[in-house]
Amino acid sequence: MVYCWLCDYNREPEARQISQYIAENAAHMGVQQLAVAVHEVLASSVPDADGISTEVVAEHIGSHTLVPSVRVAGILRTLLDLNEKIASTLASVDEDGNTVIEKKNVDAYLKVTNEIMQMYRSEKVNRALFPSAQADAKEPAEPK
Repeated sequence: MVYCWLCDYNREPEARQISQYIAENAAHMGVQQLAVAVHEVLASSVPDADGISTEVVAEHIGSHTLVPSVRVAGILRTLLDLNEKIASTLASVDEDGNTVIEKKNVDAYLKVTNEIMQMYRSEKVNRALFPSAQADAKEPAEPK
């Protein structure tokens, strides 16, 4: 395994805030957005982070972070991207100008859609990705 300064830095007490930020925002921000935000914090407040690029931060978040909410958000985003690509191949036009439905692609699209829906239906996934929504659902806000 290649040395990762951020993995090593995570042992420091002040790194907990950054790790918590990543975990809490993984469902709402992409890896690149998170990497930019974390890089800005590191560059301005951690002298040892000099030279750590946004790309290194993105690699750390995407590949090294084992926090379930971050990993599940990544898996869900991958499935959503895949589904979008498959959706663009569901039909084609033959040489006579007729629309042809690509059955294999429709089957793949339905399978990936089913996996996405299963993730959204999972209470554990919802708690990991959207903890504030869970709290809001249990404790209705007082009317103003």
